[in-house]
Amino acid sequence: MMQVKLYFRRSQKTGIVRYVFSIFKRTPYSLERVYQLDVRQCKKKIKNLHDRSHEHIGNLKLQGADDWAHWEFKDVLAYFSSATNLTFSVGPVHPEHFELRS
Repeated sequence: MMQVKLYFRRSQKTGIVRYVFSIFKRTPYSLERVYQLDVRQCKKKIKNLHDRSHEHIGNLKLQGADDWAHWEFKDVLAYFSSATNLTFSVGPVHPEHFELRS
């Protein structure tokens, strides 16, 4: 069985935006990461290599492209869905988008 986790955070203090979209394989003892997309966006250039955008395929870590710094939620979700061959029956909406329903 697989488990999907979509994490979003915007720091009001630093202005850093972070998307961490992951797929885990459930094992009898824990969750094993299969794929993870970690996109970090900041007004200033991120100097620390560990803090730059990247993706994990199993235990392999690949550096992200520079254009990821300009992606919006829909772009991150589209890339994640394409990379994992995942289809959402009802697509998640941006976490900061709030809509009242009647």
